[in-house]
Amino acid sequence: MIFSSMAPIIIALVMTFASISSPTTQSTGTETAELTNDSFLFRNIEWGLPMTDLIDAVIAEEYKNGLTEDGYEVYTDKFVLYDLTVGGHTCNAMYFIVGGQYADGAYILHEEHSNYQLYYSDYTDLVEKYTKKYGPPVSDEKEWIGDSIYKDKPDKYGMAIALGELQLTTVWEAKDGSKIKIFMSGDNFDITARIDYTCPGYASLSNSSSDDEGI
Repeated sequence: MIFSSMAPIIIALVMTFASISSPTTQSTGTETAELTNDSFLFRNIEWGLPMTDLIDAVIAEEYKNGLTEDGYEVYTDKFVLYDLTVGGHTCNAMYFIVGGQYADGAYILHEEHSNYQLYYSDYTDLVEKYTKKYGPPVSDEKEWIGDSIYKDKPDKYGMAIALGELQLTTVWEAKDGSKIKIFMSGDNFDITARIDYTCPGYASLSNSSSDDEGI
């Protein structure tokens, strides 16, 4: 009888704990946005190139923009261009080889701000510029981790990101399945922001590559 009388209290405590510890996601409801772009390319380089062809293509393309020998670096599975800008924000550009072919390009932002809210402003500025160029995104989400005190305070979203309590993700998709994703997250006051371009079928290609690593 004692257990029966305490059951509602126990259930309420469990539900409260679950709501505090589980991430929550807010969406703008744009998941049904019409696909108006035929395809997305990262800095005009065609998808699917092997590493040697990727290097030649990138150098040829960037030479027109004044690329110098100290402006890039080649690794085993990626090619990096240094000190560029995207939408007025400083960044590096990275081309990734996945499953033996070029499948993922990304801008890695490296601007630093003493005011964390400016990072959030950078994000919203980029989303606005990409929306103007490519149309509405297919998804635009804010994922909250834990019970943040900043959830209802947009003027403090930068601090929430810096603390690791908020992650931002905005995605555009083209008709051929290629995608653009703007992403921002943080941990211990270290904020990461990037814009990923992925080829059609990237998910299956990435999964196949991961499976091969274990062979």
